[in-house]
Amino acid sequence: MVLSCDPAHLYYFYWLTYGLWYTGRFRPVLCGSCVELIRIADARRVIDALNVNGHLIEPQLPALIKGLQLQQKLTKQIEKLKYCYVSLFGTFNRMEE
Repeated sequence: MVLSCDPAHLYYFYWLTYGLWYTGRFRPVLCGSCVELIRIADARRVIDALNVNGHLIEPQLPALIKGLQLQQKLTKQIEKLKYCYVSLFGTFNRMEE
């Protein structure tokens, strides 16, 4: 939880947390047998470990955000293409990567 009235801080921590989740930084501290969850103290520890160097990350934040947004957009486009492919051919077989 971030207690801040400054929208810039909220924006910073939103994207910091999203980036940590996306890169799997929270995975080692997840717990739960059926539904994975993270304890607040563990989440704070992971965020604080990276936020110590926040002054180094902050100048790069706009580029990181733009990259993540582009990746989200491309993922949505891929899903739409899969839907179109299945509509046309009735099945979707992944090509070997």
